[in-house]
Amino acid sequence: MPVKVEDSVNLALCLPEGTYLNQYCIGKVLFSNGESSVYEAQANGTAWWIREFLPRTMVSRDPESLDLVPNNESQTIYKYSQAAFEEMFRLLCRSDEQKLEYIHPVEEMFHAHNTVYVVKKAVELKSLKEFAEEKGTASAVPFSCGFWLDEWNGRGE
Repeated sequence: MPVKVEDSVNLALCLPEGTYLNQYCIGKVLFSNGESSVYEAQANGTAWWIREFLPRTMVSRDPESLDLVPNNESQTIYKYSQAAFEEMFRLLCRSDEQKLEYIHPVEEMFHAHNTVYVVKKAVELKSLKEFAEEKGTASAVPFSCGFWLDEWNGRGE
């Protein structure tokens, strides 16, 4: 995951280890930012990553039910943001007709605790450098990255 947990924001709103969501047993927090948290999870002997929509500035968590409770002034924007989050991941849902080779597919989405959860199989991640070296295109990476940055900034020829 891109950010170390030690470098991320307050983890107090995250689900406690050992919490069950459907058949998934939640483990440690892998990543957390202002929009969501990603947890390790286990189910039926398989490792999973579960992303929880968790907009920290808009919610608190009920310690007994574990439900997210939108702040009074954030209720409307919370619902809108949750719908946008869900739609973004719905586009990545696994479909046998539309397998995209380099997209980590969403296996399942579900609602619980007044939020949405996105489930992906845990995979070994590779850096761009490792991927390029594996594919035999390592020498093209610096050029192409620079090219796209120049195009993005309007300096391309």
